[in-house]
Amino acid sequence: MTEHELELCKLSNAQLPPYELKRITKLVADTKRFVEMYSILPYMREELDRDFGGFLEKHGLNVDPEGMMLLAYEDREDERKMILEAPNKEELIPESVYRFQQFLANKLAFRDRMIDELCKPVNKRMSKWRDRQINRSLAGIGGINKSFVHSPLTIELDKGCSVGCKFCGLGAGKLEKICRYTKENGALFRQILADAHELIGNAAGFGTLYLATEPLDNPDYELYEADFVKEFGFIPQITTAVPDRDIERTRRLIGEFKTRPGYIHRFSLRSLEMAERIFEEFSPLELVQVELLPQFPEAPSFVPFTVVGSQAERVKKEDIRDMDPGTICCADGFVINMAERSIRLITPCHMTDDFPNGIAEPVKKYFDTADECAKLMREILEEYMVTDLPNDEPLHLYPFLERCMTQYGDSLKSRYGGSIFAIDKLSRSYAKRLIALLQEGDHTRYDIVKIIGSEYDAAPQDVFWLLNQLWKQGYIYDSRLFGQRIKGEGTI
Repeated sequence: MTEHELELCKLSNAQLPPYELKRITKLVADTKRFVEMYSILPYMREELDRDFGGFLEKHGLNVDPEGMMLLAYEDREDERKMILEAPNKEELIPESVYRFQQFLANKLAFRDRMIDELCKPVNKRMSKWRDRQINRSLAGIGGINKSFVHSPLTIELDKGCSVGCKFCGLGAGKLEKICRYTKENGALFRQILADAHELIGNAAGFGTLYLATEPLDNPDYELYEADFVKEFGFIPQITTAVPDRDIERTRRLIGEFKTRPGYIHRFSLRSLEMAERIFEEFSPLELVQVELLPQFPEAPSFVPFTVVGSQAERVKKEDIRDMDPGTICCADGFVINMAERSIRLITPCHMTDDFPNGIAEPVKKYFDTADECAKLMREILEEYMVTDLPNDEPLHLYPFLERCMTQYGDSLKSRYGGSIFAIDKLSRSYAKRLIALLQEGDHTRYDIVKIIGSEYDAAPQDVFWLLNQLWKQGYIYDSRLFGQRIKGEGTI
C-alpha cells in the first residue's frame, strides 16, 4: 500500500473523511463482487486468462488486477500466505485485499459477538440452557457449530414454503397458509414481540422472521419487519431463495441497510442462470451486505448441501460430504408460527432417523391470544429448559461420544468432529470410573456419587461437581429434549 493508504488504515470509519469512506466502501464492494463472480461463475477463470483487464472493465469493477489475482487465484496461495504472515504485511498487501479482508474479519467478529453476547437471553434459566446446547452442539454437530448464532427466538409468518428447493436443509413442506398483516394479526404480532422482549431481552431481536419458510412468500413481510425493527431497532436477517421473484422488492429490502442497523442477508442461488441475473440486476454496492450462496454444482465454490432425511436415506446420497454437520439450524429456543398460531421449542442436532430435519422439537403447543402465547413461553421455559442434572433417571453420555485413545490419551471423541474430551487430563482419581458409569447408563446421580464415594472415599460434593461440569459441557444426555432413550439405542 502507499503511505497515504497506510495512514488511512489507522483511522476508524468515523474518523475517515467522507470521500475516503465512500471510495473504500466502493473498493470493498467491487472486490467482493470479483471474488463472488470468480467463485460462482464456472467460466470466469477462462475469461480472465484471456483478457483480465477487459473483464474488469466489462463489469465496471474498479480494482487492481494484481490484488484480485492474489486474492482469488489458487496458484497464488503460497504468495498470499507469505504476505499475510509477514511482519510488514500492510506495506506488501494491495489496499483492495487489505480492505476486503478487514471487511470479512469485521463481519465474523460481529457474528462471534452475536454468539457470545447479543443472542444471550437475559433470563438466567434460558441463558444457562442455551450455553449447554452450544456446548453439546460442538460435539453433536461438529466444528461448524462455531458459526451458528443459536438465536433464542424465531418467528415464522407462514406455514410451509412455495419454493421447494432440493437443497432445503430443514425439509420445509409445501406452502399451506400465509398470515396476512390484518389489524388483528398485526396487533397479535406486536404483543408477541413485546412479551418475548420482556422475557428474553434484546437477544430476541437478533432472531429472524423465517425458519422452514421462504420469507418473501408473505406479501406483507415488510409490515411485520417494520414492527420488528420498531420493537428491537435491528433489521432481521433474511435468507431467500427467490430474490429474483420481484427484483424491485428485493432491492428495497436490501436497501434498508443504508438507513437502519442490520447484519447481513443471504441469497440462495438456485442455478447458474439465476446467479447471472443477480449479478446483472444488482450493483456491487447494493450487495455489499448480502452473502451469495451458490446451490448448483457447476459453481467452483459449490459445497454439497446438508441432506435432509433419515440415516438410511442420507447415506445413499452421493453428494453428502464426509463432515456434513447434519443440520443447518442455528436457532436455540422458541419458534412461533403466526400462520397456525403455534409455539415450539427447538434445538439443533445431527440428522438421524429420529430427527430427520436436524432439529429436536420436544414440545409444540397452540395459542389463540398473545397472553396465551406468553404463558406458554414461560411454561415451556420452566418444564423443558432444565438447568440441573436430573435427579431420578439414569445418567448416560450422548451416543455420539466414543471412548478412544487420542493424542491426549484416554478421551471421549465425537464421531462428528469438533470436540475431544481428554479424560486423562482430569485430576480426579475417580474420573475414569465416573465416565465408565455414565457409559453403562444404569445409574442415577445419587447412585454414581454413592459408588464413587465407596470405592474412592471421595467427598459427595466433589463428585457432584464433576457430574455438573459434564452436564454443563453438554456431554450428559438430556431426556427433556431428546426423549427417554433405551439403553444401546438412539443415535443423537
